[in-house]
Amino acid sequence: MKNMNEEIMRKLQESVGNSSLNLTSKIQFLETSDENLRMLLPADAVSDNMQNDDAAFEGWAVIIYTYFIKAEKHYKHMVLDIEDFLYDEEVFRSNRNCNRFLYRVLRFSEQYASWFLLSEKLKKAVELFVEFLKEVSVLTNNTPGQEADIPANRDSEAAVEMLLAADDGAGLRELFKNSPISIGGNPVNRQLPVGLFAEEVKDKSAVFPGRKAAIDMWTWNEDTFYILELKKKENKKVGILSEVFFYANYMCDLLLTDGRFTFNEKGKAKRGYESLKELVKKEEMKRIGAIMLTDEIHPLIGGEVLDELNRGTERKRIQYFIQKYVKESVR
Repeated sequence: MKNMNEEIMRKLQESVGNSSLNLTSKIQFLETSDENLRMLLPADAVSDNMQNDDAAFEGWAVIIYTYFIKAEKHYKHMVLDIEDFLYDEEVFRSNRNCNRFLYRVLRFSEQYASWFLLSEKLKKAVELFVEFLKEVSVLTNNTPGQEADIPANRDSEAAVEMLLAADDGAGLRELFKNSPISIGGNPVNRQLPVGLFAEEVKDKSAVFPGRKAAIDMWTWNEDTFYILELKKKENKKVGILSEVFFYANYMCDLLLTDGRFTFNEKGKAKRGYESLKELVKKEEMKRIGAIMLTDEIHPLIGGEVLDELNRGTERKRIQYFIQKYVKESVR
């Protein structure tokens, strides 16, 4: 199989007029004999942080499909594969990182099936994962037991997030005042956990990692639930696409009526969680608005890529947005 990394990198640089762009070195893109483009992930992509470019397969898939596959009109599909991946039922009962990875693979392959396929190895792993989920009678998320931390570093992403969410989101609403995205006037909450557990919230029953994984900010307006993933230019990566994709689909499964995830009813939760449970009871939420909030976006994540992300063939109730903020205006 021919390695296409250098050719793809040149095409990406040419497409956005930036000769300094680099393609992630650990993911291989290989031309196959059946006219497909194989995306081969390193074995540690299963456990790596999804915001890291070496693990952000969703982000690279949409970008390369947009700028390379559609433009070249040569490949039929992109096919996802991973090195040295072992799958059996015991993995799904013990490896929460693997579970979250396969959940992402499942949802992405469902929504972009017209051009994105799975290798036989990954297809079988996803099928086993789905069967495992069916065996679990209750899949519940973890509640925030305390208020979000006050960041020590006042120049961090968390500090910007805190300032925008302060006073029930006054700063965030000011930012969106002239935006076509209408986030409404409801409170803005920080750090919504996205762990997942079988039956009860205990370490031994974790399905997804749950200790620190959380959505930066969230609010709602009429029938739309908004999630916001905030980044500063020091952290502008393709991985923001993978993060926001996971969070949007998690909330679709948790909040909308067709989801399998359930709310944790035990204990008194913080960070607006009680309001969230009320939204579910009222069954008023119909859509997820997933917003990438940045002062400077990765140069490959432009309008065409956003359009392609929003063309997913399933889950039309999710819509992705990009909203910029000016760092100096957040005080």
